[in-house]
Amino acid sequence: MLGQQRVGHRGQAVEAEVHVADLHAGGASIGGHTRTHPILASLSAGAAAADIADGRRDLEDIVGAEVTLFAYPNGQP
Repeated sequence: MLGQQRVGHRGQAVEAEVHVADLHAGGASIGGHTRTHPILASLSAGAAAADIADGRRDLEDIVGAEVTLFAYPNGQP
């Protein structure tokens, strides 16, 4: 839940970002999960696409590579 940490305390967000970058550098696959963890079906198509894209972009900035994996927040669209 990196997205929520980005919104919260900055020190925690930096720590989480370093951890994600270290995992990626160690060979772990990193996937997106939206920025704010909404139930996507409750959003307009444009808002859902933006939340997904923003979360992916955040991760790509952290790991320095394309993020192609995705999991639905709360396990549902």
